[in-house]
Amino acid sequence: MSYPDMALDVLALIEREHLQRPLVIGHSMGGKTAMALALEHPQAIGGLAVIDIAPEPYADQFSPYVTAMRGLDVAAATSRKEVQHALAHSLGGDAPVDFLMQNLRRHDERFDWRLNLLAVAVCMQDLCGFPEQWMRERYGGPALFVAGTDSDYVRPESHAGIGRLFPRARLEHIAHAGHWVHADQPEALLRALRGWLREARASRPARPLPALATS
Repeated sequence: MSYPDMALDVLALIEREHLQRPLVIGHSMGGKTAMALALEHPQAIGGLAVIDIAPEPYADQFSPYVTAMRGLDVAAATSRKEVQHALAHSLGGDAPVDFLMQNLRRHDERFDWRLNLLAVAVCMQDLCGFPEQWMRERYGGPALFVAGTDSDYVRPESHAGIGRLFPRARLEHIAHAGHWVHADQPEALLRALRGWLREARASRPARPLPALATS
């Protein structure tokens, strides 16, 4: 589970759906996947929008979530509420339990997690990082970086790295939004994305470009 591998997954989807250089939008890990796709396969996309993440390594804040999720016997649970209460008890009051619960599904009359928690745990260092070899690459297409003003994921010192790898990047801030910009300020984020999409499409006189979101 690495960003180059996930970028290849998105590339395979683009090819399977016969998309013509779509505009790719990604949040957090999806944003790093979008950056990987742009830097390694620039010919495949027409532009990218990255939500509240920068091309740099981060400290691991997520292993406690993965550990708590793996520690629950969700197959024995009788309801989603039971799992939610157990997860909240394990993680404490400030954890994004509602977001984590989106990964819970009922499968064959039992609950399980949608994602491969073991793979996430094993690859967490890679997922928090940013490959050094990408620092020598450049993506010259349209790029939008959106940051929440209440988030510390895109800091002032991040701007130079963004500009170096994505020289056409535009940076916008969404007021009163944390890392989950799409949950905190959905309408403001949509306005920013729609404005950028219009500009990105107008800069390409060829056929209309579809938009593809990753997360």
